[in-house]
Amino acid sequence: MPTPKPSERRRNERAVVNRPVTLVVDSSHDQIAHNAFALDLSEVGARLRAGIDLQPGQMVTIIPNEGSAQSVKSQVIWVGEKGSARSGEAGLAFLQPVTVSL
Repeated sequence: MPTPKPSERRRNERAVVNRPVTLVVDSSHDQIAHNAFALDLSEVGARLRAGIDLQPGQMVTIIPNEGSAQSVKSQVIWVGEKGSARSGEAGLAFLQPVTVSL
């Protein structure tokens, strides 16, 4: 049986957005803000490109740089391998579903 593509396994449809966001990374000492880009978005998660090292399981908050959307607490689910086409990207799962506004 062939393995389904990642897009075929998703529970929710993703929309391509390519929008700047601020990514706040929770650390044991404080929170550190970084610039990032949301590449795609669904009600339950997002794929980001960020110039920082993230780890699966890490807690982060996404803050949109434009529009009226609220910050979204999230957990890093996967991180692209260095040297791969997904290098610098990460998949996030939102802790609470959000309404996607394009």
